[in-house]
Amino acid sequence: MSTADDTSPRPSSLLRDDFPPVETDAWRREVDRLLKGAPFEKAMITTLAEGLRLQPLHTAADLADGVWGASLPGQAPFLRGVRNAVAGPVPWLVAQELPAADPGDFNLALLHDLERGQSAINLKLDVAGRRGLDAVTAPPAQVGQGGTAIAGLGDLRRALASVDLAAWPLLLQAGASTLPVATMLATIARERDCPLRDLAGAWGCDPVAVASGGPAPALSVEVMFDHAAVLTSWASTQAPALRTLAATDAPWHEAGADGVLSLGLLLAGAVGTLREMEARGLDPAVCAPRFAFHLSLDTDFFLEIARLRALRVLWSDVLAACGVAPSREVAAWVHARTGERMLAKLDAHSNLLRGSTAAMAAVCGGADSLHVAPWDSLLPAPGAAGRRLSRNLQLILGHECRFGAVTDPAGGSWYVETLTREVGEGAWAVLQKVEAAGGLRAALASGLVHGLVDEAAKRRAARLARAQDSRVGVNRFCAARAALEAIASDSAGDNWHAGRRDAAEIATAGIGPVDPRGDAVVQFADLGGAAGRGATLSLLTMALGGDPAGGARAPWASLGAHRDAQPFEQLVARTARLAAREPRLARAHCVCLGDAGRTGPRLDFARGNLVVGGFEVSVGAFHQEAAAAVAEARAAGAALVMLVGLDETYPELGAEVAALLAKLPHPPLLMAAGRPSASTESLSRAGVDRYLYLGSDLVAELNGVIDALGGEA
Repeated sequence: MSTADDTSPRPSSLLRDDFPPVETDAWRREVDRLLKGAPFEKAMITTLAEGLRLQPLHTAADLADGVWGASLPGQAPFLRGVRNAVAGPVPWLVAQELPAADPGDFNLALLHDLERGQSAINLKLDVAGRRGLDAVTAPPAQVGQGGTAIAGLGDLRRALASVDLAAWPLLLQAGASTLPVATMLATIARERDCPLRDLAGAWGCDPVAVASGGPAPALSVEVMFDHAAVLTSWASTQAPALRTLAATDAPWHEAGADGVLSLGLLLAGAVGTLREMEARGLDPAVCAPRFAFHLSLDTDFFLEIARLRALRVLWSDVLAACGVAPSREVAAWVHARTGERMLAKLDAHSNLLRGSTAAMAAVCGGADSLHVAPWDSLLPAPGAAGRRLSRNLQLILGHECRFGAVTDPAGGSWYVETLTREVGEGAWAVLQKVEAAGGLRAALASGLVHGLVDEAAKRRAARLARAQDSRVGVNRFCAARAALEAIASDSAGDNWHAGRRDAAEIATAGIGPVDPRGDAVVQFADLGGAAGRGATLSLLTMALGGDPAGGARAPWASLGAHRDAQPFEQLVARTARLAAREPRLARAHCVCLGDAGRTGPRLDFARGNLVVGGFEVSVGAFHQEAAAAVAEARAAGAALVMLVGLDETYPELGAEVAALLAKLPHPPLLMAAGRPSASTESLSRAGVDRYLYLGSDLVAELNGVIDALGGEA
């Protein structure tokens, strides 16, 4: 430790001054020498699902044009964030969603969590509510599914009982019910003498996204844009701190879009909303500070940082094209949330790893608000412990890791800066393609968006099936699948509190469709008055021109949702059905041939991939003689036998073992670890017709094995 009279010498130069500079060409020559003939492109360059090529070395020359990476924190185009100074240990909102179907349960969880680190209210309505329906009119399976069931003002009062609306920003995810619920929130604020100007948060919805993911809403896209215009006009004079317009990438992300494509479609949605608002009399300068971007996070740490940074730059470019000068007030405000597609039901604790990676990326990328899905979100009964871990994860990132004490932690890394530029350029190209097709709505109606997303989803699924992209606990490093209770139908728990369907209070609301150019304050008050008289969400929806039967379907098909783990969970479920029919059918035995030291890596590969499919795997000794290997396989009693050896052991020892196993009274199904080649021809002649190797389609191969064992579809 230095003291006041410390006379130790100070460094007179930087460390790099002690080393001669190395030119990139010289570095490349040395790398080629060390590769000893291996192709540089194959050994040193990584290609992401987005098509981006990650180089092994990045330098300042990669950003020579100065467009990307030249700004400072707090300066336009806000590449490095809106803040130019430290704003406390946790400068982002800890905005965890609360998995409670009942409003009272939501309230208990909210009050508990607000005292323990949560810093914002995140109210997500159930599927029924997001469609514009309630417990009276929605199908039973949609009531309480995926959010909190709010039938009317009384339910909302219960959900927010004893909560100071002026103290906590509120994020509202209400879909087609956004305007009615917003009027109810304003009514509750007035009842509690809370000035509307003190309300903060994000209350908007993305109409095109609402119509593109999940069941059809009861309101048309046009009507939802009318509602957004009324809400924005009302907030501009009554609640200026509220963000009332939203753009989300959730439908595209959950359907399988890659990071660049989903970012481009997110921007296309925001551009479309600007146009829709302008058509309703709201200038882009009025709308810009009202936007909240909802960005879904995936597992690629650096890519997610780059997406957040690129989004701010691209939004500044969009606003500049609309004649809106850059400022902190109109800079992109981003609520980041971990995407559901990364979650797994089996080995569910591995979700902690993915959530931690995504959360740290969001914080490093400068997210303004963050939700991290609890590790047990997909299990039949998620608990308070999962909520606590996700909440505390954010607090650890701020208070212990001190990410909040640094502005733009990733800034200055030539890799991150280059990746940010490439992501931004790719997303801008997507935006231009959509704009050339007439905008996002036209691109959806023509099938362009569906085609782009479907192509990306197929690439993603193929990379996962071949383990080019790893998911711990899903396609790599899986625990033994003996306990299968975690597998549940995706609709498990949907039928929430069926008795409530007849309990919703019904009242007549003398209101009609809103006029986006009319007096927003008066219309807002009329809706709030109807809710106060007992009008439920579905009654308000019908009065506003909606159709509870879903007749407001958009002129394009809804995109589906695809979790990464689903194909692998389906494999395990099929294997479990085999085990229930006859336990031996779900058992696999690895017959090891040759030298243990040299064959060990191939054994680890074979055993690990069989476990992925739900098989109970046993491993014996390493054998040099066929008779001993066959005796061991017979004793194991497994319906599937995997031969594991080196290529040079297969033509003789492997073929002899396979031939003897094939002659047993009840021969097992035979596989071999390794790529089919000349060395495996004798195996194939002896009865081995399935091979598992690095790069093979694991989902297809294991489904084929289960089919051969008599598995049900």
